[in-house]
Amino acid sequence: MIAGLPGVFRFLLILMISYYLFKFIVRYLFPILVRNFVKKAQKNFYDQNPHLDPEKSRGKEGEIHVKKKPDSQEKSKDDFGDYIDYEEIKE
Repeated sequence: MIAGLPGVFRFLLILMISYYLFKFIVRYLFPILVRNFVKKAQKNFYDQNPHLDPEKSRGKEGEIHVKKKPDSQEKSKDDFGDYIDYEEIKE
């Protein structure tokens, strides 16, 4: 059985339409979907780790923040852990 000429044109038309549809999706819709996915993932990441957010850590231009080290008198023994006395055993 031989395929008719209208069947070949129909096949080529469907092939061309699917090619251009795929090309349109990859060129225009895929980047939009990826951009939205990345923004959503970034928002979730910074919601879980707010100390890493670069937007919140930036201050106004020219603004200076100085962090002080805690005084050594303020530190208690508990900050350094427990001291465990031990004896060395010789074999």
